[in-house]
Amino acid sequence: TLLKDYSPLNLTEEGKQYLDQTGFIQVFNDHRQAFLEVIEHEKPNTKYDVENLAVKSVFLNADADFMQPVKEFLYNHPKDNLPALAKVASVIIRDAYLAAHPEITA
Repeated sequence: TLLKDYSPLNLTEEGKQYLDQTGFIQVFNDHRQAFLEVIEHEKPNTKYDVENLAVKSVFLNADADFMQPVKEFLYNHPKDNLPALAKVASVIIRDAYLAAHPEITA
């Protein structure tokens, strides 16, 4: 219920609310470049590459101090976990990267 399951993946209203509750929206707004640099470093050629790298960017930044609010949320909500959060959060990261790179069309 957090993602619309068709290509490309999109957030549902519940997905947007979830990311807001976890604190990820604010974290991303404040530290966008840290996530986008992970993707940029890999020099993606396709939207699929960007989508997968967006997930990776959440994992690679998981230990950063700025992720503290998200980690607190996950700790206090044991049914939630980082892999699930990363999949949902990757949608906004992917969209931000693709908006900045219109040359990626495939």
